[in-house]
Amino acid sequence: MLGLYSMIVFATSANYAIAQVVKGLDGNVKEIRTTIFTGFGISSILVLVVTTTVLIGTGGQCSKELAYMELGEHIGGWAIVVAGIFSLVALLTTFWAQTLGLRDIVHEQINTGNKLSWLIATAPSLLFALFGVNSFIVLTRIMSGVSILMSIALILTYGKSRKRAGSSPICGIVGRLPFQILMLVSTIISAIGAVIPLS
Repeated sequence: MLGLYSMIVFATSANYAIAQVVKGLDGNVKEIRTTIFTGFGISSILVLVVTTTVLIGTGGQCSKELAYMELGEHIGGWAIVVAGIFSLVALLTTFWAQTLGLRDIVHEQINTGNKLSWLIATAPSLLFALFGVNSFIVLTRIMSGVSILMSIALILTYGKSRKRAGSSPICGIVGRLPFQILMLVSTIISAIGAVIPLS
């Protein structure tokens, strides 16, 4: 359950995309809140729909690492093609959002140009591709672990920023210390789920 929880957190997280939303909407609090909750809602619905579809389509029996491969065996080869395209688009958009946000962070911290900042931000992913991770689940869990560590850093940074500013127009009451602690505990639980064995 912890492993599943960790991967769901990873699948619905968009920490770096939020920075892009804030930047792109010029600090408009109402639009930022709407965009963040809409994006999270869409991600959550997609996770629920895909999971439910696979469980129904396979009768709850899924032995393959990639669920859409199992689904394709049960309802037809077209499902593998459609799900494969869906997965590719999902991976590409996630990769784009993560590296774009990381590029901006690298640029702000060490004042390198956009191209060099992007290369630094994408180097870990390129190294994974070069040295090879032969399991999609292993790769997902590694990336969920990395994302979780970044989320912890983000929560701590947010707390420091809010303390300095004295308020948070975007998060409001929800961004106060009790909620930050709740998010930190939830994130640590997710981190545990990212490293424990699944067997």
